[in-house]
Amino acid sequence: MGSLSACSQSEELSQGESIVNDQKIAIQPEVLMDGIATRAGMELKDLTYFYLRIVNPQSTEYSYFVKMEKDASGNWYASTDMKNGAANPKLFFQNGKQPVTIQAIYWKNTSVDNFMARADEGGWKTPYTFYMSTKVLSSLAIKSSDPLYYNKTIIPQTDAPGGVLPITFQHRFAKVHLRLEFDDYCSEIMSGGSNQSAISNVKFGGLLTGNVSYLKWNFDTNSMDYNGDTRDKVTELRFTVWNIATMTVRNVSAEYEFMAVPQSIPNGSLSASFYIFDEEFKWTYEGQGLNFESNTEYDITLQVNGEDPTTKGISNDTLLTKKNIKITGFIKERKGGQQ
Repeated sequence: MGSLSACSQSEELSQGESIVNDQKIAIQPEVLMDGIATRAGMELKDLTYFYLRIVNPQSTEYSYFVKMEKDASGNWYASTDMKNGAANPKLFFQNGKQPVTIQAIYWKNTSVDNFMARADEGGWKTPYTFYMSTKVLSSLAIKSSDPLYYNKTIIPQTDAPGGVLPITFQHRFAKVHLRLEFDDYCSEIMSGGSNQSAISNVKFGGLLTGNVSYLKWNFDTNSMDYNGDTRDKVTELRFTVWNIATMTVRNVSAEYEFMAVPQSIPNGSLSASFYIFDEEFKWTYEGQGLNFESNTEYDITLQVNGEDPTTKGISNDTLLTKKNIKITGFIKERKGGQQ
């Protein structure tokens, strides 16, 4: 009898779990970030809204396309049904067992907002055409080129227990952090960095930007179409940090940041150029097999070393020339979450 009783309890538990897993579950999104550390790009605190799509292949009733916003307590809620314009729609998983695909995007871009407002989920099913700005002169320009994206198929009972749905955004594009480091000689002729105008026309080249032929991004499949674009356009940069010489650090340095679409870069195409006073200097990456990937930062350090020509008998001219300046470049790759 005891054996029969134990079997009966086990069956009751199994039936109880089945009933729970078959019931619809209210969804409460929880927004997280798995991203590269960034001085001027998008962070969680910048999110005031985003677009969420939930695809249940077995039920259109439990499939959604909504705009998410924060309430006064900082909790996320669906403010607008993008399919029909209804306010404050309620979101449910059909049950705990049915797999669903979760897609979310935030891009600080009015054009994207207009694109998402298309009927019948046009913002997800039609590739979005865009180009990257070739003038990154402020932190706002960086944020507007730094979309956050999430796309994952889940099973609610294991991946969203109790309906709490973690949406872990990543930076869809790559971030480039360019640092110019000047040696004693260069720093001295720049008056220890007090003369910021000594460095000008800082540009980065060799990337696909969509300025010759628009790029296309399919939010549904997360695929990127480069659409025949070329690498002819350069990106003009303004420093995010300018470090002057001090008693402890004698050398001047300047730092720049911008976003780039993921891409494979042909050998010899990646370059950076800048002026020291009226003289232009250029560095070209000569390494092999460089790929810019999503949610990854590429720290490019250029060491600019000069030599006073009067001390070496090279020339009586104390001005900088290409003959007495050497630029050495290094690239370090950091995946999302790495420091």
